[in-house]
Amino acid sequence: MSNADDDVTLTPPARKLSQLIAYLDQDFDGAAGQEVQDLIATLEDVAAEGLRKVKGAITLKLSIIREDGTYEIKPELKVTAPAKPVQRTFMWADRDNNLTPENPKQMKFRFRQVEDARSTRVVTDA
Repeated sequence: MSNADDDVTLTPPARKLSQLIAYLDQDFDGAAGQEVQDLIATLEDVAAEGLRKVKGAITLKLSIIREDGTYEIKPELKVTAPAKPVQRTFMWADRDNNLTPENPKQMKFRFRQVEDARSTRVVTDA
């Protein structure tokens, strides 16, 4: 039989994942919460670019090592955030295979400002 004093624990055992995470290094729990906020901010920024659906992910990895009856738990977070959309740019290759924003095969127009040489008349009803 076991002694009642042998069953006394100061901290309840972690029966849920949330309890286990709470027992981990407090810096990890706070940093993980900040990662969630940062991911949400990124999703909002990308959605503001006109996208209706954006996707991100946070993966929690717990490395668990047992050595001589003691468990070492090392948490890791991997955040996958969507890339912000980048506007496409169209360019053309010139004769020397350099890229240029103007089509070298397209005719160039020389524009100049034209002054209106006509005089202005005011017409009124009499």
